[in-house]
Amino acid sequence: MLIHASSLASTQALQFGVSLALVRLLTPHELGLFAIASALVGAAHGARDLGVSAYLQREPALDAHRVGAALGLSCVASALLALAMTAWAPSLADAFGEPALAPLLRTLALGLVVVPVGAVMTALALRAGDAAQLAKATAWGNASQAVVAVALAAAGAGAAAPAWGQVVNLAVCSLVVWPLRPRDLWVAPRFGGWRPILRLGRGTLLGSTLASLQGAAPTVLLGQLGGASSVGLLGRAQSLTALLPGLAGMALHFGATGRWARRHHRGGALAPAFAAAARRLTGLAWPLLAVAAAMADPLVSLLFGATWLEAAPAVMPLALLAALMAAFNGLGPALTAVGRTGWAALPQAATLATWLVLAAAFALPPGAGGAQRFAYWLLLAGLVALPCQLWLCRRWLGLRPAVLMRALAAQAAVALVVGATARLALHLAASLAPVEALPATAVLIGLAAALPTWWSAARFATFMRRRSARRTAAHRPSMTPSSDSAVPAGHAAPVTARLRITTRK
Repeated sequence: MLIHASSLASTQALQFGVSLALVRLLTPHELGLFAIASALVGAAHGARDLGVSAYLQREPALDAHRVGAALGLSCVASALLALAMTAWAPSLADAFGEPALAPLLRTLALGLVVVPVGAVMTALALRAGDAAQLAKATAWGNASQAVVAVALAAAGAGAAAPAWGQVVNLAVCSLVVWPLRPRDLWVAPRFGGWRPILRLGRGTLLGSTLASLQGAAPTVLLGQLGGASSVGLLGRAQSLTALLPGLAGMALHFGATGRWARRHHRGGALAPAFAAAARRLTGLAWPLLAVAAAMADPLVSLLFGATWLEAAPAVMPLALLAALMAAFNGLGPALTAVGRTGWAALPQAATLATWLVLAAAFALPPGAGGAQRFAYWLLLAGLVALPCQLWLCRRWLGLRPAVLMRALAAQAAVALVVGATARLALHLAASLAPVEALPATAVLIGLAAALPTWWSAARFATFMRRRSARRTAAHRPSMTPSSDSAVPAGHAAPVTARLRITTRK
């Protein structure tokens, strides 16, 4: 877990650093074009797997024929999707009214061609639990992507710079893992024996397809309705609200499926474990999101430059959405642990349906206005999916909504106090100079006020929770046998004995 968490943290830090460099070299329109192309090709990546990864990890016994069949199926699916994306690139560019989108789609389609080897090797490494191998490949790929993307952007390549960086990342990952392939299992791709893989793929196809659509739909819809510039602005706002909560969630829930599955098989209840995991994650994520929402203007100006200040109004709704998602970050692993993986598609389907209804009923203004309004659309879709998530917790985990709300009440109070403190500190900073002039000063003043407040409020919330737990334990009735229920010697004890309820002092 330590290796995985370290690799995850370094990956996120490097990607965030590259994004900070790219926003200084590219325009919102160029980054928006790349985001649209990446979303479209990313949906194809989600459909490419066809159960190969799950098959290689779950098959009880693997041999060279099975691995070769998985590799062959992955190669064929990837090649067909790459050809389809290349052929449809002009039509997709016309649909968005962006001729420059077509060459980006063709470039990113090359990544579909080089990914099969890396995908199969990744599945084998996950099967063996070889986190070090995955960390090595990821590090080389991310470093290559950073160098290529920043160098091409500095040379004036525009939106093609991050696209070529992504393709190089996939190619380098495949090259790094190639010498590590298991020689006794590795053979040339086989174009037969696919039936067991496809049989398993049918079970995971719905969930993976909905997940891919949910990931691509916001960018595609906003690009269609508001234009590439709106997509670029929304992406900067999302980078402030999604990085740390997502990183914390992946680190805290690494291996959670296996742990919770063992607990479930032993007959233990998952509700306390899920509530505790949600409390830990929201205790970290919610105050950070409150600070980001309260100090959106100076943070955007400091990190991305004054050119991107139009993205700041979209931070507040996206922070609220990220807070909702943090509370249910472990729902997918929990449903998998109890054998109800398919039910995870219910909130995704509700979210997609809401997006489509809003897109069909309302229009979006171009630029910053479209990014802000679409951010509220995303928040509304998250609120529509909330009853589905609460119902799943109640139905399959035995966790009542009231119990979950009580578990997260202290975290919500701490986040509100921290956010209010940061906002007051921002008003003080604004009295010194405009945010555009001294964004670093504003951020430092806000953090200097928010961090001690966070520490104090968290300590107080922990004290009150422990005090409440002690009081509950002290007043919990215990069942002890009554003294007048003694059985005379030589007589059998009755089946039931009278009990006296006593209270611990």
